[in-house]
Amino acid sequence: MFEAEDSYGLRKRLQYAASIIEALQPGSVLEIGCGTGAYLLAPLSELFPQTRFVGVDSDKASVDFARTRFGKGNLHFELSGSVIPPGTHDLVIASEVLEHVDRPVDFLRQAREAVAPGGKILMTVPNGYGPFELVSMLQGALEGLGLIDAMRRLKRRTTGQSSSAIEGVPMSLANSPHVNFFSWGAINRVIQAAGLRVEDSRNRTFLCGFGLDILVGKLGMAGWNAKIADRLPKPFVSDWMFLLSPTAETFASGEYIPGAWAKFRRRWNIALAAKRG
Repeated sequence: MFEAEDSYGLRKRLQYAASIIEALQPGSVLEIGCGTGAYLLAPLSELFPQTRFVGVDSDKASVDFARTRFGKGNLHFELSGSVIPPGTHDLVIASEVLEHVDRPVDFLRQAREAVAPGGKILMTVPNGYGPFELVSMLQGALEGLGLIDAMRRLKRRTTGQSSSAIEGVPMSLANSPHVNFFSWGAINRVIQAAGLRVEDSRNRTFLCGFGLDILVGKLGMAGWNAKIADRLPKPFVSDWMFLLSPTAETFASGEYIPGAWAKFRRRWNIALAAKRG
């Protein structure tokens, strides 16, 4: 699965998740915010047929798609809203979700409640000030000027589908903008406030996002892009991966409070998402 890497480090993320499952040997894995399940939960369920995998998402279209395409055997999908029994999953995955939720500390606390004794949380999240988010701001500016369609046509002419993409399968069908932009210090404060401890952290990928995908793809740099991220300081990469474990307490005063620039980016992204419909 995913024999070749892409600019977003999808293969690297899958390998990291697989290594954690191999080490923990969980009976049950829950992914919160699973989207269509195509790029993480579905391949994991094939790699570990003895493990039960459950994906939940708030977007009905994504869940319906996931159920039709992947929901069978040891893999099940549910719409968010049903109560997740506390302490029932040996591994909880929250991959590329925290940047979308209104209250990230509360979200991680809920994920923590779902973890069984001795269980862990696998979380991935974009660097809010890394290359991906920087080019996303440029993309938003071009979109606001009405130039984005021309840029997308250029991208389609100069690049094919990413090497690790599953033909015809999106990651998610939701129109859900990024509303949080974490620095390395901020994401670690969020983790601590949620009553979690970092057991391991890895850089995922260096260059990705609008425009950078063309560079990485055309030059065949995807493998290098994922490997060089391991050598770079945390603030210089596009995405981070964490293995977290619950601690004895949470911190009531630890809610994430964005600065003025992050608040502006939040409002801008929400406005663009509303314009897209």
